[in-house]
Amino acid sequence: MENNQEIQPVSDVPSIQSNSGSNRLRRNNFTLEPSLFLIVFGWTAVFTNQLVYQTCVDVYHYNETTCKCLGTKNSSNITKEIETEVQPYVANIIMAKQLIEILIGTIMCLRLGPWSDLHGRKPILIVVYLGTLLQFGVITSILVFSSKIQIDPWWYVISAFPMAISGGNTALTTVVFSYISDITEKENRALRNGITQGVILISVLLGSISSGYLNDLESPTFVFALATFCVFLGLIHIILFLTETISDQSRVERCNDLFMPKLYKDMIHTAVKKRPNLDRVIVWLILAAVGLASFCTEGSMTLFYLFVREKFEWTIENYTAYLSVNMTFSAIGSIIALVGLKKLFKVNDTILTIFGYLSTMGQSLIAAMASKTWHMYVSVFVGGIKNISYVTCRSILTNIGPEADIGKINALISAFESLFQLMGSPAFTQLYKATLKTYPGAFNLLSVLIFFIDALLLVIVYAIQAITISAPPYTAINESI
Repeated sequence: MENNQEIQPVSDVPSIQSNSGSNRLRRNNFTLEPSLFLIVFGWTAVFTNQLVYQTCVDVYHYNETTCKCLGTKNSSNITKEIETEVQPYVANIIMAKQLIEILIGTIMCLRLGPWSDLHGRKPILIVVYLGTLLQFGVITSILVFSSKIQIDPWWYVISAFPMAISGGNTALTTVVFSYISDITEKENRALRNGITQGVILISVLLGSISSGYLNDLESPTFVFALATFCVFLGLIHIILFLTETISDQSRVERCNDLFMPKLYKDMIHTAVKKRPNLDRVIVWLILAAVGLASFCTEGSMTLFYLFVREKFEWTIENYTAYLSVNMTFSAIGSIIALVGLKKLFKVNDTILTIFGYLSTMGQSLIAAMASKTWHMYVSVFVGGIKNISYVTCRSILTNIGPEADIGKINALISAFESLFQLMGSPAFTQLYKATLKTYPGAFNLLSVLIFFIDALLLVIVYAIQAITISAPPYTAINESI
């Protein structure tokens, strides 16, 4: 199927003509956010704590009473030694699960992004939610069995496959930000992306708080059953209320196009296409920055709970309190930065991205040097605007390309994020295991170095934009290389 085919507007929905010749919905609605809130809320279900407990009981065969004290206020010198013994095993399980989700999810996303430009965003969202439902169903089933018999925690890795085959978080991110680009004008994309990121942060905050307390009051099985129900509600919301932004094709064409090799060719074309105004250089610089940021974010997030348990002897309640403050500051700080600096003072997206990377670098530096709990809260204040770099990078890249390639561009960004996450998780895990007994916060210093490099990359982007500011506008991606 040719890329230049005409895409008809969705019936009974107001639309405008895009630069690429395709009609797309333009409506400032928020129909996507409720379902996004629900799936992210479900993803925050407590998992690491359960892995630590089951590894302690089922793998190392310590008694249940001792293992229940791990990561609690009732810890002792004995439980601290057990924690140090158990954590590397748990880190390997988490790493394996993430590698499956990232690798397979990225391969699927490289097809689903271009496919969504032709056939719509809604079908992919439905598939991702179904994959998540299956994943949580598998986890809940294993939890039920583990309460009756001993089960090696490695069985939880099986749950990664349905999520990964559906495209997982990589496909979800691609389609969500593509949908937002469809319904939002270019000048408002960064702010709208920021609002969506704020919804995600609030969902993570509320999910983390509730899952932690529900885990103590009820059980991990109850928590994951509730998470499954939340994802189910999100799926129903998408089916009933989400408006498609791209015209429908016959179901036969949809299925046939999904297996077309041309989808991968289009992705490669998007990445290497010669562009005016040094835009191709800008694209690769930003992709490199996004990839490096994902390398650090995925690696450090995987280990952060283990780190604060080891370094500060935090319980799940301590960690939840910290996470609450961190998420609140990040959400408020990002919105204030986007509204105040961008809307009022007209600061461009590139400068905002530099500020975001410097903010993250500062937070990581303080975390690396922290010796007391209050130091971690100071780092939260310094990292208050760290999340703006995530949304502004997407805004810069989607504004460079034509409307018809929004899905491919977002898929390219998500693929780079995922591929670097693929490397980041094992790299950080190995570093953490090597420094666990001497300096468990060493991985934060690696984050400082990489985010400093990110800031330098964006300084180069800003210099290029300043030089080419009067150059002619962008030409379509589907021209010959």
